[in-house]
Amino acid sequence: MRTRRATKQAAAKAKETDVVTENDQESSLDGNQPATARTTRQPRLPFRVSTSRLDLLPLKNEKPILAKQEDRPEAHGLIPEADNEPPNKRRRVTRTPTVAVPNTPTPPKQVEQLVDPKVPTPGRRRPETQKLLTIKGVIITDGVPRKTAAIITVDSAQILDPDFKIHIKRGPDNPSGLTPGFSPYPYRNFPTPEACEEVHRILTNLHGETKQPDEIPPASLGVAGCGEVPCVLDALMRTLISGNTMMALANTAIKNVATHYGTQKLGTGAGSIDWEKVRLGTHEELVQLVRVAGSGPTKAKNIKKILDMVYEENLGMPEEFRAPVLLSLDHLRKMSKDEALARLVAYPGIGIKTAACVTLFCLRIPCFAVDTHVLRFCRWLGWVPQKADADNCFRHGDFKVPDHLKYGLHQLFIRHGQRCFKCRKASRPGTREWAEAPVCPLERLLDRGKGGSVPDEGGER
Repeated sequence: MRTRRATKQAAAKAKETDVVTENDQESSLDGNQPATARTTRQPRLPFRVSTSRLDLLPLKNEKPILAKQEDRPEAHGLIPEADNEPPNKRRRVTRTPTVAVPNTPTPPKQVEQLVDPKVPTPGRRRPETQKLLTIKGVIITDGVPRKTAAIITVDSAQILDPDFKIHIKRGPDNPSGLTPGFSPYPYRNFPTPEACEEVHRILTNLHGETKQPDEIPPASLGVAGCGEVPCVLDALMRTLISGNTMMALANTAIKNVATHYGTQKLGTGAGSIDWEKVRLGTHEELVQLVRVAGSGPTKAKNIKKILDMVYEENLGMPEEFRAPVLLSLDHLRKMSKDEALARLVAYPGIGIKTAACVTLFCLRIPCFAVDTHVLRFCRWLGWVPQKADADNCFRHGDFKVPDHLKYGLHQLFIRHGQRCFKCRKASRPGTREWAEAPVCPLERLLDRGKGGSVPDEGGER
């Protein structure tokens, strides 16, 4: 009976014999002579070769003839020359050849953005961009694709979401988020100039022509207005008081201020309110005078701050550039539209709406001023999304509406919003008054929403 130790020795000897036989067979396949018996184990060296390099390997029982250096396998990455040393016998090596892959051209981008180099880009202005989509081999008509050999280019606004809005970054240099030169709705391609002309023509035939006067009329002591006065500072103060309130209440506030502080004698503001006395007066008395227009404490606080800021700014100017009075903003007339808007919104309590009104009516620069009526019609006409606020309506409308129509459309939207029963804020379809009211000439162009009206932001103007 064999002992356990003799059994282990016999098994080890048989295993070594199998390894030697296997190595002899591999050597025969490579065209070499059978190897002599060894007592140590020799690991196999398999190679993984691409089919495109089989011509470099020797046939069975045939040695390769490598006459040229470039014909050697290592020249093609099959057997790197640095790895010709025998491997460690306890480590199994698998060599994978490196096969060169031909360079494949990068596919063309599907969406191209074209920038018009003629668009000026001063300061932080962003150029107008046109989003285009190039489709090769297929054309889509009414949602049905069909094959074609042509390459077509279509406006991406036809297939992208027109309500998509760019995030407007605000900062110390742009606290109100002005976007001169581009719209926050890049895929909304309306209103077109033709649509603006059509609306202007319909409302002009109904309410009469609205044309900006050749000269700014003198300031009134009983009407607040929207800033259409000769003095820029006076226009700013009047527009600030008339914001977020009814015009009748704003008129009352202006009468109170003019009666209490008197009128100015010098400068472009001669005959209007003496804002120097307002600056030197107390905060409490100003609150009582403008309280009727709503937000009395806030408006009085902002008025006092603006007057102090303007006074300090004028003191720092050289004498040759100063106005006859130290309270003046008439130097804004020498600025561009974007510069004037940026300067106006830097004052406390002055937003885009107030700055746009002063720019349009006092500085007489085309600007799409947006009040509650303008916002309502822009939503109904589909010029802006239904949920757009007044600031985004200004950003988009000022970019899209032609300059020669901005003054007229502003005035006509206000007139029509006040006179047309179906376009008033509180009107609703389905009532008896609605059925008896005359048809709105813009009805075929309007989408009033589910409730017939769209909620406004801020007070009535």
